[in-house]
Amino acid sequence: MEGDFYINNKDAWKTWGANMGDNFLENLLTPPPAKSYVTNKSRAEDGKQILYNNPRLDERDVQLTITIEGSTQSEYLERYESFLNEIAKGEILLKVPILKRVYKLYYSSSPSQVIGKLGFGKFVFSFNEPNPKDRETI
Repeated sequence: MEGDFYINNKDAWKTWGANMGDNFLENLLTPPPAKSYVTNKSRAEDGKQILYNNPRLDERDVQLTITIEGSTQSEYLERYESFLNEIAKGEILLKVPILKRVYKLYYSSSPSQVIGKLGFGKFVFSFNEPNPKDRETI
């Protein structure tokens, strides 16, 4: 609830009535993929050569389930629109105190949503983390 996560230094619960949904923390903790190693396949040698030094991480996509609540249908819709406007601004600083991290993400899509009739919606938002090494520790 309050203080669970922040988007661009705004408390998600107090600002939008937003909560962490299913597997929110687990999806953030999923390790990023490694970039391909530099290889060389020479006809003059068996197999291939791989340069193992200097491994690098690749960008990653992360899907976060977020619920948004309002005490009325009208409040819910206002919060939902405000939330969408915030994540569409460009870089998103997602601060998660329990993980002691600030993730730098950008919004890419929302492949799934379930909107309730009484001011409640459950959404899956897809974000991209362009550089998993560029995180802040809090």
